[in-house]
Amino acid sequence: MKLEVRKKMPHLDYLKPQLGEPIMPDWGSQIVDLIENIGWEGAVDYYGYVRSDLIPAVDVALNLGIPTNRFKEVHSKNAYFKSLFVEDPIFIQSRVSLIGGQVNTSTTANSKIFPSDLQVIYDGKVRLQVKSDVDNYIYIYHTHSQLSNVSDFALLDSILANKLTEKEITVLANDYLNAMVSNNANLTLILYNIGNL
Repeated sequence: MKLEVRKKMPHLDYLKPQLGEPIMPDWGSQIVDLIENIGWEGAVDYYGYVRSDLIPAVDVALNLGIPTNRFKEVHSKNAYFKSLFVEDPIFIQSRVSLIGGQVNTSTTANSKIFPSDLQVIYDGKVRLQVKSDVDNYIYIYHTHSQLSNVSDFALLDSILANKLTEKEITVLANDYLNAMVSNNANLTLILYNIGNL
């Protein structure tokens, strides 16, 4: 029985011998060769390595994982997703680092929240999550490392009492940040650095 490697075959069913066909001595070796990806041109080999593009056979019909069987990690240079309801694609950035935080801390109006300015790790964005027990305004101090340490001070947003507010600012690695609120408060403020890929 002569085996022929079929390009991009999604399964090995064609290797099953037909009823009454003799099995020749080299048949086992040929099966092992195919399983070990010798001459095999499938997208994923026996060991799970992807050898070519994974392209769905039909549009918007297949899932990658399910709620009960999820992938633990996804590593990618670029990832683009587009919602049916949003025209602009969502760009997922993989490098996220917590650069500082204060949780339910008593803060004084018009004073820097962090004792020393926080250093940015990656070029990209810093996302601020802030919650105050009183209506407030949050201001940001931004020292630009690429502009001879020029500093900006600006109103970032208003905060409604006990409502979580999220804001993002564009940053470069080695910039420094701090924040201030306009009223005395019990405040939670967390800063995440989301790096460009």
